[in-house]
Amino acid sequence: MVALVAAVTTTACGEDEDARSKETKVVGYGCIRPCVESYKDANFSRKVGPIFAESVVVGSQLFTALTTTVPLGIPYYIDVPHANESAMEIARESGLQSLFQTARMFINGDGGVKCSMIYGLTSLELG
Repeated sequence: MVALVAAVTTTACGEDEDARSKETKVVGYGCIRPCVESYKDANFSRKVGPIFAESVVVGSQLFTALTTTVPLGIPYYIDVPHANESAMEIARESGLQSLFQTARMFINGDGGVKCSMIYGLTSLELG
C-alpha cells in the first residue's frame, strides 16, 4: 500500500471575505511505500519519502501522519538529508537510528536545492 499525504493552507486574498477570494496552497507533501529488505521477507517494510515541507512544523506533521500508517512490528526507513538539522532532529526524536550515511555532492553549486525543505529523500538515486 502506498500512502500520499499533503498539507495545505487556505488564506483570504484581498479585502473580500467571500469564499471565492480564498487561496489554497500546498505547503508540503510526503509518501510512504512498501520496500523489500530481502527476498526471504514475507512482510514488506516501509520506505518513507519523499517528504518536502515549507516548515519544521509541516515536516513533522507529515512524518507523523505517514509513520502512523505502519503496522506494529513492521520496520520503516527514511533517508534524511544531513544538511537539514530539523529533519535529523525529527528522526532522532522518533527513535530512529542511523544505519549508514551518504554525501550529496555538487559541481558548480547546489543547483538551487533548498535542503531546509527536504525532510525525507525520494530515494538515494533521485534525491
